[in-house]
Amino acid sequence: MEEMTGIYVMLLFLDETLNFGQEIFVFVIFGLEPRRFLAPVWSGLKRRNKLKTVASLLSLTEAGDENKRNEQTVDHTCEQFMMFYMDKCIRDLVCDRKWQLKEYRDVFCGNEMVDWLLLMGLARDRSQAEKYGQGLLDGGIINHVDGRKDFHDQPYFYSFTQ
Repeated sequence: MEEMTGIYVMLLFLDETLNFGQEIFVFVIFGLEPRRFLAPVWSGLKRRNKLKTVASLLSLTEAGDENKRNEQTVDHTCEQFMMFYMDKCIRDLVCDRKWQLKEYRDVFCGNEMVDWLLLMGLARDRSQAEKYGQGLLDGGIINHVDGRKDFHDQPYFYSFTQ
């Protein structure tokens, strides 16, 4: 039998890795939900990077008018939700949950809220339901248990502020 040289060992290792490790590569590339892992990272980067450019300074007046309209829409949505839907939502979704050995009392998951909003007809699709949830978060009706500022269609815990 011939002696194994370094290049031969390296080629064997590469062959084994690529042939038998391809499932791991495929899982990492296609199996993971990028939204679940990238959304918290992206929102953290947005919070840290609050540098204003010249263009954003010039558009402050336009953004101010749009913000007033958005605030009025959020206020109307929150008022409507509190008057007609809040009690039923609390009965249907809120319960005690446990995650990573920590118990959370009177919480619900974001994806369950999205499903409920679709079921009640308050949204046409999941993205609109996610925006509705963000409006409830912005309006102070709900809050994230860890104080995050964004609502996601993911199993993140939220609670009602009462």
